[in-house]
Amino acid sequence: MFNKPVSLAVTILGTTVFAWMAACSSSKETANNSSSNTGGATSSSSSTSLGSGTSSSSTGSSTSGGNSASTLIDDAANPSGQISLRPTGGYTAGYWFTTINDTGGTITPEPAASGGSWSYTTVPSPADASITMAACISGTTSPTLYSEAGEGFNWALEPIDAAADSGVQAAAVQYDISAYTGISFWAYVPPSSPAGTQMVRVLFPDKTSDPRGGVCSLDASTTPCSPDTAQCMVCYDSWEDTPTFNPGWQFVRIEFSELVQLMFGEIEASFDAQHSYGVTFQANGPQQADAGAVPFDFCIADINFITN
Repeated sequence: MFNKPVSLAVTILGTTVFAWMAACSSSKETANNSSSNTGGATSSSSSTSLGSGTSSSSTGSSTSGGNSASTLIDDAANPSGQISLRPTGGYTAGYWFTTINDTGGTITPEPAASGGSWSYTTVPSPADASITMAACISGTTSPTLYSEAGEGFNWALEPIDAAADSGVQAAAVQYDISAYTGISFWAYVPPSSPAGTQMVRVLFPDKTSDPRGGVCSLDASTTPCSPDTAQCMVCYDSWEDTPTFNPGWQFVRIEFSELVQLMFGEIEASFDAQHSYGVTFQANGPQQADAGAVPFDFCIADINFITN
C-alpha cells in the first residue's frame, strides 16, 4: 500500500495481504513484501546505541557511522514521502508506505488504502548526526496470531506523465542494487514509549520471493510442499535481518551477504540484489496464542546504501 504523493496525482499501490498455509509455515504474510518472524532468523546486523543530542553537520550524501562509502537513499527531505534516491534508467523514486494486516490493530500514519496520508515525524537529533525528521510508525498490531505492521518503500517506479496520466498506477520495478554491499540507517525508539525494546524485521523482497517477480506462487493450496525439504514454493519469504531497536538512537548496518530467509517459501541460493524491489521495516504481532496485541513505536532516518 503506497501513499498518494502530494506533488503527483498518482495512486501507487503495494501488494495484497497473503496468508501462509499451515502446511508450509505457522505464520502469515502482510502487505508489500513483508513476512512474519517465527524467531528462527539470526540477526546479522551491527548496531550502536546512542543517547539523543545535537549536531550541526548536514546529512546529505551521508557517511555517518563510519561508512567507507555511501549513497543516499532517503533523508526525509520530501514531504510527499518520495525517497531521495535518484534511480538510473529513467525510473522514478519510490514512496514511503505503511501497512498493517488483520483486524483490531492500529498504525500511524494510517495506510493510504484506509484513507491515510504519509508524513515524516520531527525527532530529537542523535549526538553523531544531524537528523530532525524521520519515517516513524507507532500503534499496536492485531491480537491475531502472527499479525504484522510496518513501513517501507520500493526503490524505483515506472515513470509516468503526471499531467497526462492522472490517476494511473505507477508500477514498482526490479532494481539493480548489486553495486552496494548493504544499507545503513539510524533507528530511534522514543525513551518513554511503552513499546520499549523491539525486534524489527528488515526485509528485502526480490524477483524470486515477491509475487511481482512471477516466480513464486500466491496460492499455497496449489503449490505442495516438497517432501524432502518441507518447502512450499510460495511468496514472501523475503531475505531479511532482524536488528534489535533499543530506546534512544542507534546506528545500524545491514550487509546483503548476511541476509537470511525463513525457508518456508521459494528458496534461493542468495539474495538477488540485481532484481530487488525495496525494503520494509516490520513489527511482529503475537507469536503465541492469546498473547494479545503487541505495541510498536520506532523511527528510521538517514538511510544509505553502503559499499565496503
